[in-house]
Amino acid sequence: WHPELKRFQGIYPHRESYKGRMLYVAGNHDFGFGNAVVRSAYYRYKDAFGPPNWEAQMGNHSLIALDTLSFSSNITEIRDSTQQFLDQQTAKSM
Repeated sequence: WHPELKRFQGIYPHRESYKGRMLYVAGNHDFGFGNAVVRSAYYRYKDAFGPPNWEAQMGNHSLIALDTLSFSSNITEIRDSTQQFLDQQTAKSM
């Protein structure tokens, strides 16, 4: 996995960023989808790219990335972290 991460970082160098950080959105090839989510790959992704659920303020807009890949997972702590993030976003909008 580390050679692929280095290859990715070579293709997409850390030049452009939003407030000093890159904004990544996970795909199904990163750690799986639904009940095929691989726990170790999920945590490896978080370590390398940050949380898969995030919010970024851009001007007067909010950009929200919701980890729908894990939302239907049978891994409770992964699914629940996405639900908790969604609940927080919903509460903020009320």
